[in-house]
Amino acid sequence: MEGISSLKFYAEKQIPMSKEEMEDLNEKIFEQEHDILEKCIMEVLYQTGMRKAELCGLIFENVNTDGNELKVIGKGNKERVIPISEDLTKLLTSYLDIRKPQTGYESCFFVNKKGKKLNEKFVYVVVNKYLSLITTKKKKSSHPSA
Repeated sequence: MEGISSLKFYAEKQIPMSKEEMEDLNEKIFEQEHDILEKCIMEVLYQTGMRKAELCGLIFENVNTDGNELKVIGKGNKERVIPISEDLTKLLTSYLDIRKPQTGYESCFFVNKKGKKLNEKFVYVVVNKYLSLITTKKKKSSHPSA
């Protein structure tokens, strides 16, 4: 068996969406009546570059709609402040009108329909649902391409 090397498998690269693809998606999301939570997920991920875990872990007190910024706790417990657009601030404010956290989940900014903290699987499903409307790429990312 010497001299026989194992087969190498390379992970498929994740290909970010182009600006045009995201604009197309934005039109499709906003031309129909879609779930405001799902709109928020897509916009926050796209506009901020946050990771799924960061979005799920976003704390209510770290969302500053008056100052148009989000305070995010990232990898290694590193904290960073991310400026957000007026449009995203308006969308997040609209989300607050329908947000109904269960007892014990009031500190979570994003909660599901049952009032509990969002999980990464839900975010993954939402992202793939919407990105499948505009692309046939196998590995999808809501982050913009450079």
